[in-house]
Amino acid sequence: GSARQRVARLLLRLVRTQESSECELFSREDMGAMLGITTETTSRTIAEFKRQSLLVEISPNLFLLDIPNLRRIAED
Repeated sequence: GSARQRVARLLLRLVRTQESSECELFSREDMGAMLGITTETTSRTIAEFKRQSLLVEISPNLFLLDIPNLRRIAED
């Protein structure tokens, strides 16, 4: 899939529990390596998701996810 799809899928896998939409992120380098995309692409995609409020940082490196919309991106 596209970089957006790959990042969305990874974020959905990192959700701690089904009841919560909290997610801790790895470094952009690690995420890029896991997904087979560059660090820059990973950073741009995460920044785009933040601007669209698909990711909301609640404390350093801890995010709330907009699961329904991320699922939509992951499945496109």
